[in-house]
Order: sequence, then structure tokens, then C-alpha cells
Amino acid sequence: YSRSKGIYDLSEHFGLVILSAYEICSFSHLTISINRFVAVNLPLSYSKIFSERNTLVMIVIYWILGIAITVWMFKLVECAQYLPDGTWIYAFKAATDFCWYGSFVINSTWVAIVAVLDALTMLRIQCTFV
Repeated sequence: YSRSKGIYDLSEHFGLVILSAYEICSFSHLTISINRFVAVNLPLSYSKIFSERNTLVMIVIYWILGIAITVWMFKLVECAQYLPDGTWIYAFKAATDFCWYGSFVINSTWVAIVAVLDALTMLRIQCTFV
């Protein structure tokens, strides 16, 4: 079967969109984790912290942050991803250590924060019912 050359020509743009969506999802999960933490640990302040207006502001902020981080990685640090001809696996155009490890550290940080917040939330729930 033949592969469309157009896919490869546009792959850097698709890479930007895909990684932006990934960053936005990471921030969304972080916000959900913070939401749970506040609901369990600060129930009297929950409705003020997560009011409709504040929640909308948080959503806008994590969209902006997700896109900004991706654009920063792609354009300023030159860690653009693309499909090399003849493959179906994205690769960094400039395979610098920062592209690999910087991306890993950024995303691992969000995962670690979510894990800690969720663990603290579960610990608080466990302590409440024991």
C-alpha cells in the first residue's frame, strides 16, 4: 500500500496539535485532582474555590498553558515532532537531550503532583472513616 505524501508534509502541524491536546489533558487531570483534594480537605471553601466563574478561569488558564508549553517546546526550543518519511512513528526533528528529557521531566512533574494529591485525598478519606 502507498502512504500519502501529504501526511508527512503536514506531520509537524499534526504533532503540534497532538502535543497541545496532551498538555491540555495533563492540566485537566491536575485540575480534577485539585478539585477532589479541595472537596475532601476544604469542604467549606469548595464552593468558593470552584465556583462557576473560577472553574471557567481555570479551564482557560490550562488551555493557554498547554498551548504555550507546546509552542515553546516546538518553536523556541526547536523540539518539533514530525513523521520521518516512510514511518508511522513521530520523532523529534532536533533530537537534543532537552527534547527527550525536558518533555519527560515536565510531564512526569504533572503526574507526580496528581499522584501526591490523590494519595493525600485518599488518606484523608481513609482517616475520616476509620
